[in-house]
Amino acid sequence: MTAGVLVTGFAPFGVNARNPTGEVARWLDGRRFCGVPVRGVELPVVWDAAFDAMRSAVEATHPRALIAFGVADRAGVSVESTARNWRGARADTLGRGEADAGPIEAGGPEAVPTTLSLVPGAGAPLPDAPSDDAGDYLCNFVFYRAMRAFPHVPLRGFVHVPRLWSPATPDGRSLEQIRAAMTRIVEAVALQASRSTG
Repeated sequence: MTAGVLVTGFAPFGVNARNPTGEVARWLDGRRFCGVPVRGVELPVVWDAAFDAMRSAVEATHPRALIAFGVADRAGVSVESTARNWRGARADTLGRGEADAGPIEAGGPEAVPTTLSLVPGAGAPLPDAPSDDAGDYLCNFVFYRAMRAFPHVPLRGFVHVPRLWSPATPDGRSLEQIRAAMTRIVEAVALQASRSTG
């Protein structure tokens, strides 16, 4: 399946027994916005394998836009402005990676800006929370690698959404709120992608 917009989210990890980004990415798969087809893929929370899955999806679909989503302890939606060349000493869901803190790409630039441009309110019904720090875990890892590896995809970047509410994450939001916010963002990017091809 070709895709105008490729959407990725993550599988469950840690306290996120359900990860809304992966669930919504799969829910968006096969939909169309502004006449633009969407492909949705769930990435494993595993160093290297996460980006390998993203790269396979890019190669299979040749998208005009790539939006990667992840969860964070934030009240609103954050369109990340900057990917940073650093991974922290954190284990993935296979227990690997704690000893591998350091640059993601040896000799690569310290920071790479997103090419997504979204107006305030694009993630309604959740508030906007601008951010220039995507963290040092898998979110920033796939963000940085995507910005470096896919220059042929003109629109690409990373968006954080709140965690899904659960007893372990009582400050989270409902799946309906998160799905609505992610869908609004995908719609906005699909419109940009449709215009970029005339």
